Amino acid sequence: LLLLDWWDGGTGASAAALDRLRADPATAGLPVVVLTGAAGEVAERAAYFAERGVEVVTKPFDIEELLAAVARAIGGEGAG
Repeated sequence: LLLLDWWDGGTGASAAALDRLRADPATAGLPVVVLTGAAGEVAERAAYFAERGVEVVTKPFDIEELLAAVARAIGGEGAG
């Protein structure tokens, strides 16, 4: 499981890192949960995240929300 803080200051670094991860056969199936304070960007990129099978949690979040996203990412039913 990778918890990826999504903030790149407009550089595209976070997207590039995720795309490299998904392109590499050794890490393509790694569960990813993106943590971000950029709720607007998340809404704009909803299809991007869905295509890559990425869970997204917006900041601020509570621990139950994060645990549920982690459970979904690793194939569990979710917390709660």
